[in-house]
Amino acid sequence: GAVRRPSGRRAMSFRSHTKRLPALEHEPLTPDEASVLLQARSALGDDFASLPRDVLVQFVRGYIDEADWAGSCIKHLRELVVWRQREGVDDVLARAPDRRDEFERMWRTSVIGEDGAGHPVVVESLGRIPASDFQAAFDEPLFLRHCAYNKETLRRLCIHTSHRTARRVYKFVVVLDMHGLSLRHTARPFLHMIKTYISAFGNLYPESLQKLYIVNAPLVFTGTWAIIRPLLHPLTARKIALFAHLDKATKAMEADGVTLGTSLDAAYASGDSCSTLVRQHGLASAELRSYVPAAELALYEDSIEDACAHVAAARALQSPASSTVASPRSSFARPSSAP
Repeated sequence: GAVRRPSGRRAMSFRSHTKRLPALEHEPLTPDEASVLLQARSALGDDFASLPRDVLVQFVRGYIDEADWAGSCIKHLRELVVWRQREGVDDVLARAPDRRDEFERMWRTSVIGEDGAGHPVVVESLGRIPASDFQAAFDEPLFLRHCAYNKETLRRLCIHTSHRTARRVYKFVVVLDMHGLSLRHTARPFLHMIKTYISAFGNLYPESLQKLYIVNAPLVFTGTWAIIRPLLHPLTARKIALFAHLDKATKAMEADGVTLGTSLDAAYASGDSCSTLVRQHGLASAELRSYVPAAELALYEDSIEDACAHVAAARALQSPASSTVASPRSSFARPSSAP
């Protein structure tokens, strides 16, 4: 099936309304976050159970700065349910899109390892994409399906890492190399594909980016970036760093625990493709389930009434000032006396 954008997707600039910030990904949900999750569970009914639990947490935390936090989260989760069911996203890794080898040859996502916190580090080279040939080979629906394959690969790789380390990870690091970027890549047809990708997936995989380093950015990219940046959610935009020179980018990356090795070109060439990772780690297996910290299990397994009572008890322990800003030390947890 062709990957289509949710009909309700806002192709517009975002505006931050509150001072709330999401907790760190490995931390259990705060009482405020747990409350929004339970509101979504009540509103979505059976559809709630059809969604991966790591995705549910990302949506709760990804829309935390919206004025109507719970309403926005629920709205976008409903769109997600429709999209994932319509496109068969749960099975996209088991049934790779047509001409997958050709896609990865032209537009390769290279996973070179992990940062110090276990986030996958991805290198993409926009300037290496043969823009004209790529547009001729892949129409928009097939292009978006391959993009969904990449997104699900990285999502499930994070789950694999979470189980391996017993520490939740759902974000990844991207190094976007702009070396070789030319006017072909800023031509309207190719630029339209990039904008379509951002518009299609911006609300489908929120809170999945740890950091984006744009390196070797030429002057010609300045105008392109001015077009793309307003399409990004504020929580995403503030995670992006733009560098004209690789040496400055390398220092910034090393400070964040990201090591390229000998060179960016060598890292890109030696990294694993998404298809390789799916085979190596069994990422298409239905047995690979979301990693959920023990403190959050009650949100899914207890009745909504009991879970709400636990959340209310946890919130009562918070100071009044902490109720508007997510506090990493005030996490929801089922009381120890509960079965």
